[in-house]
Amino acid sequence: MFLRRQDVILTLLLVFFVIACSGERSPNRIRIVKLTPDEGTILSKGSEVNLVVEVDYQLESASGTIGLVVQDQDNNPITQTLVVVQKGARRIILKKTFTIPDKVESLFVFTPLYVRGKESSVASDSIGFSLK
Repeated sequence: MFLRRQDVILTLLLVFFVIACSGERSPNRIRIVKLTPDEGTILSKGSEVNLVVEVDYQLESASGTIGLVVQDQDNNPITQTLVVVQKGARRIILKKTFTIPDKVESLFVFTPLYVRGKESSVASDSIGFSLK
């Protein structure tokens, strides 16, 4: 018995749909919702930056930590700070003031979410800045 091409395509689409829907999503999430300076702003080397990052997060364990990490194009750390957060879906504001080193070509802001007892982050969001 031969299957029609249309039947094979429909069967494959159904299989892919079932596989995609069956994957487990992490209940822990983080998302940058507001940033100052605004995303797309070109920053100046050697200037002081007052970074304000507003994030929404979902944390399923009792407590965790959110980092505000700034790195250069080679993943060298420029500054960072950590804030302890509680279980639930919440919005917090992270702030850090720093000076951009003269030799940096671009900056990346990361907001990793850590769960107590885990060595690596369980979720993260990031935004990059160009420099002049």
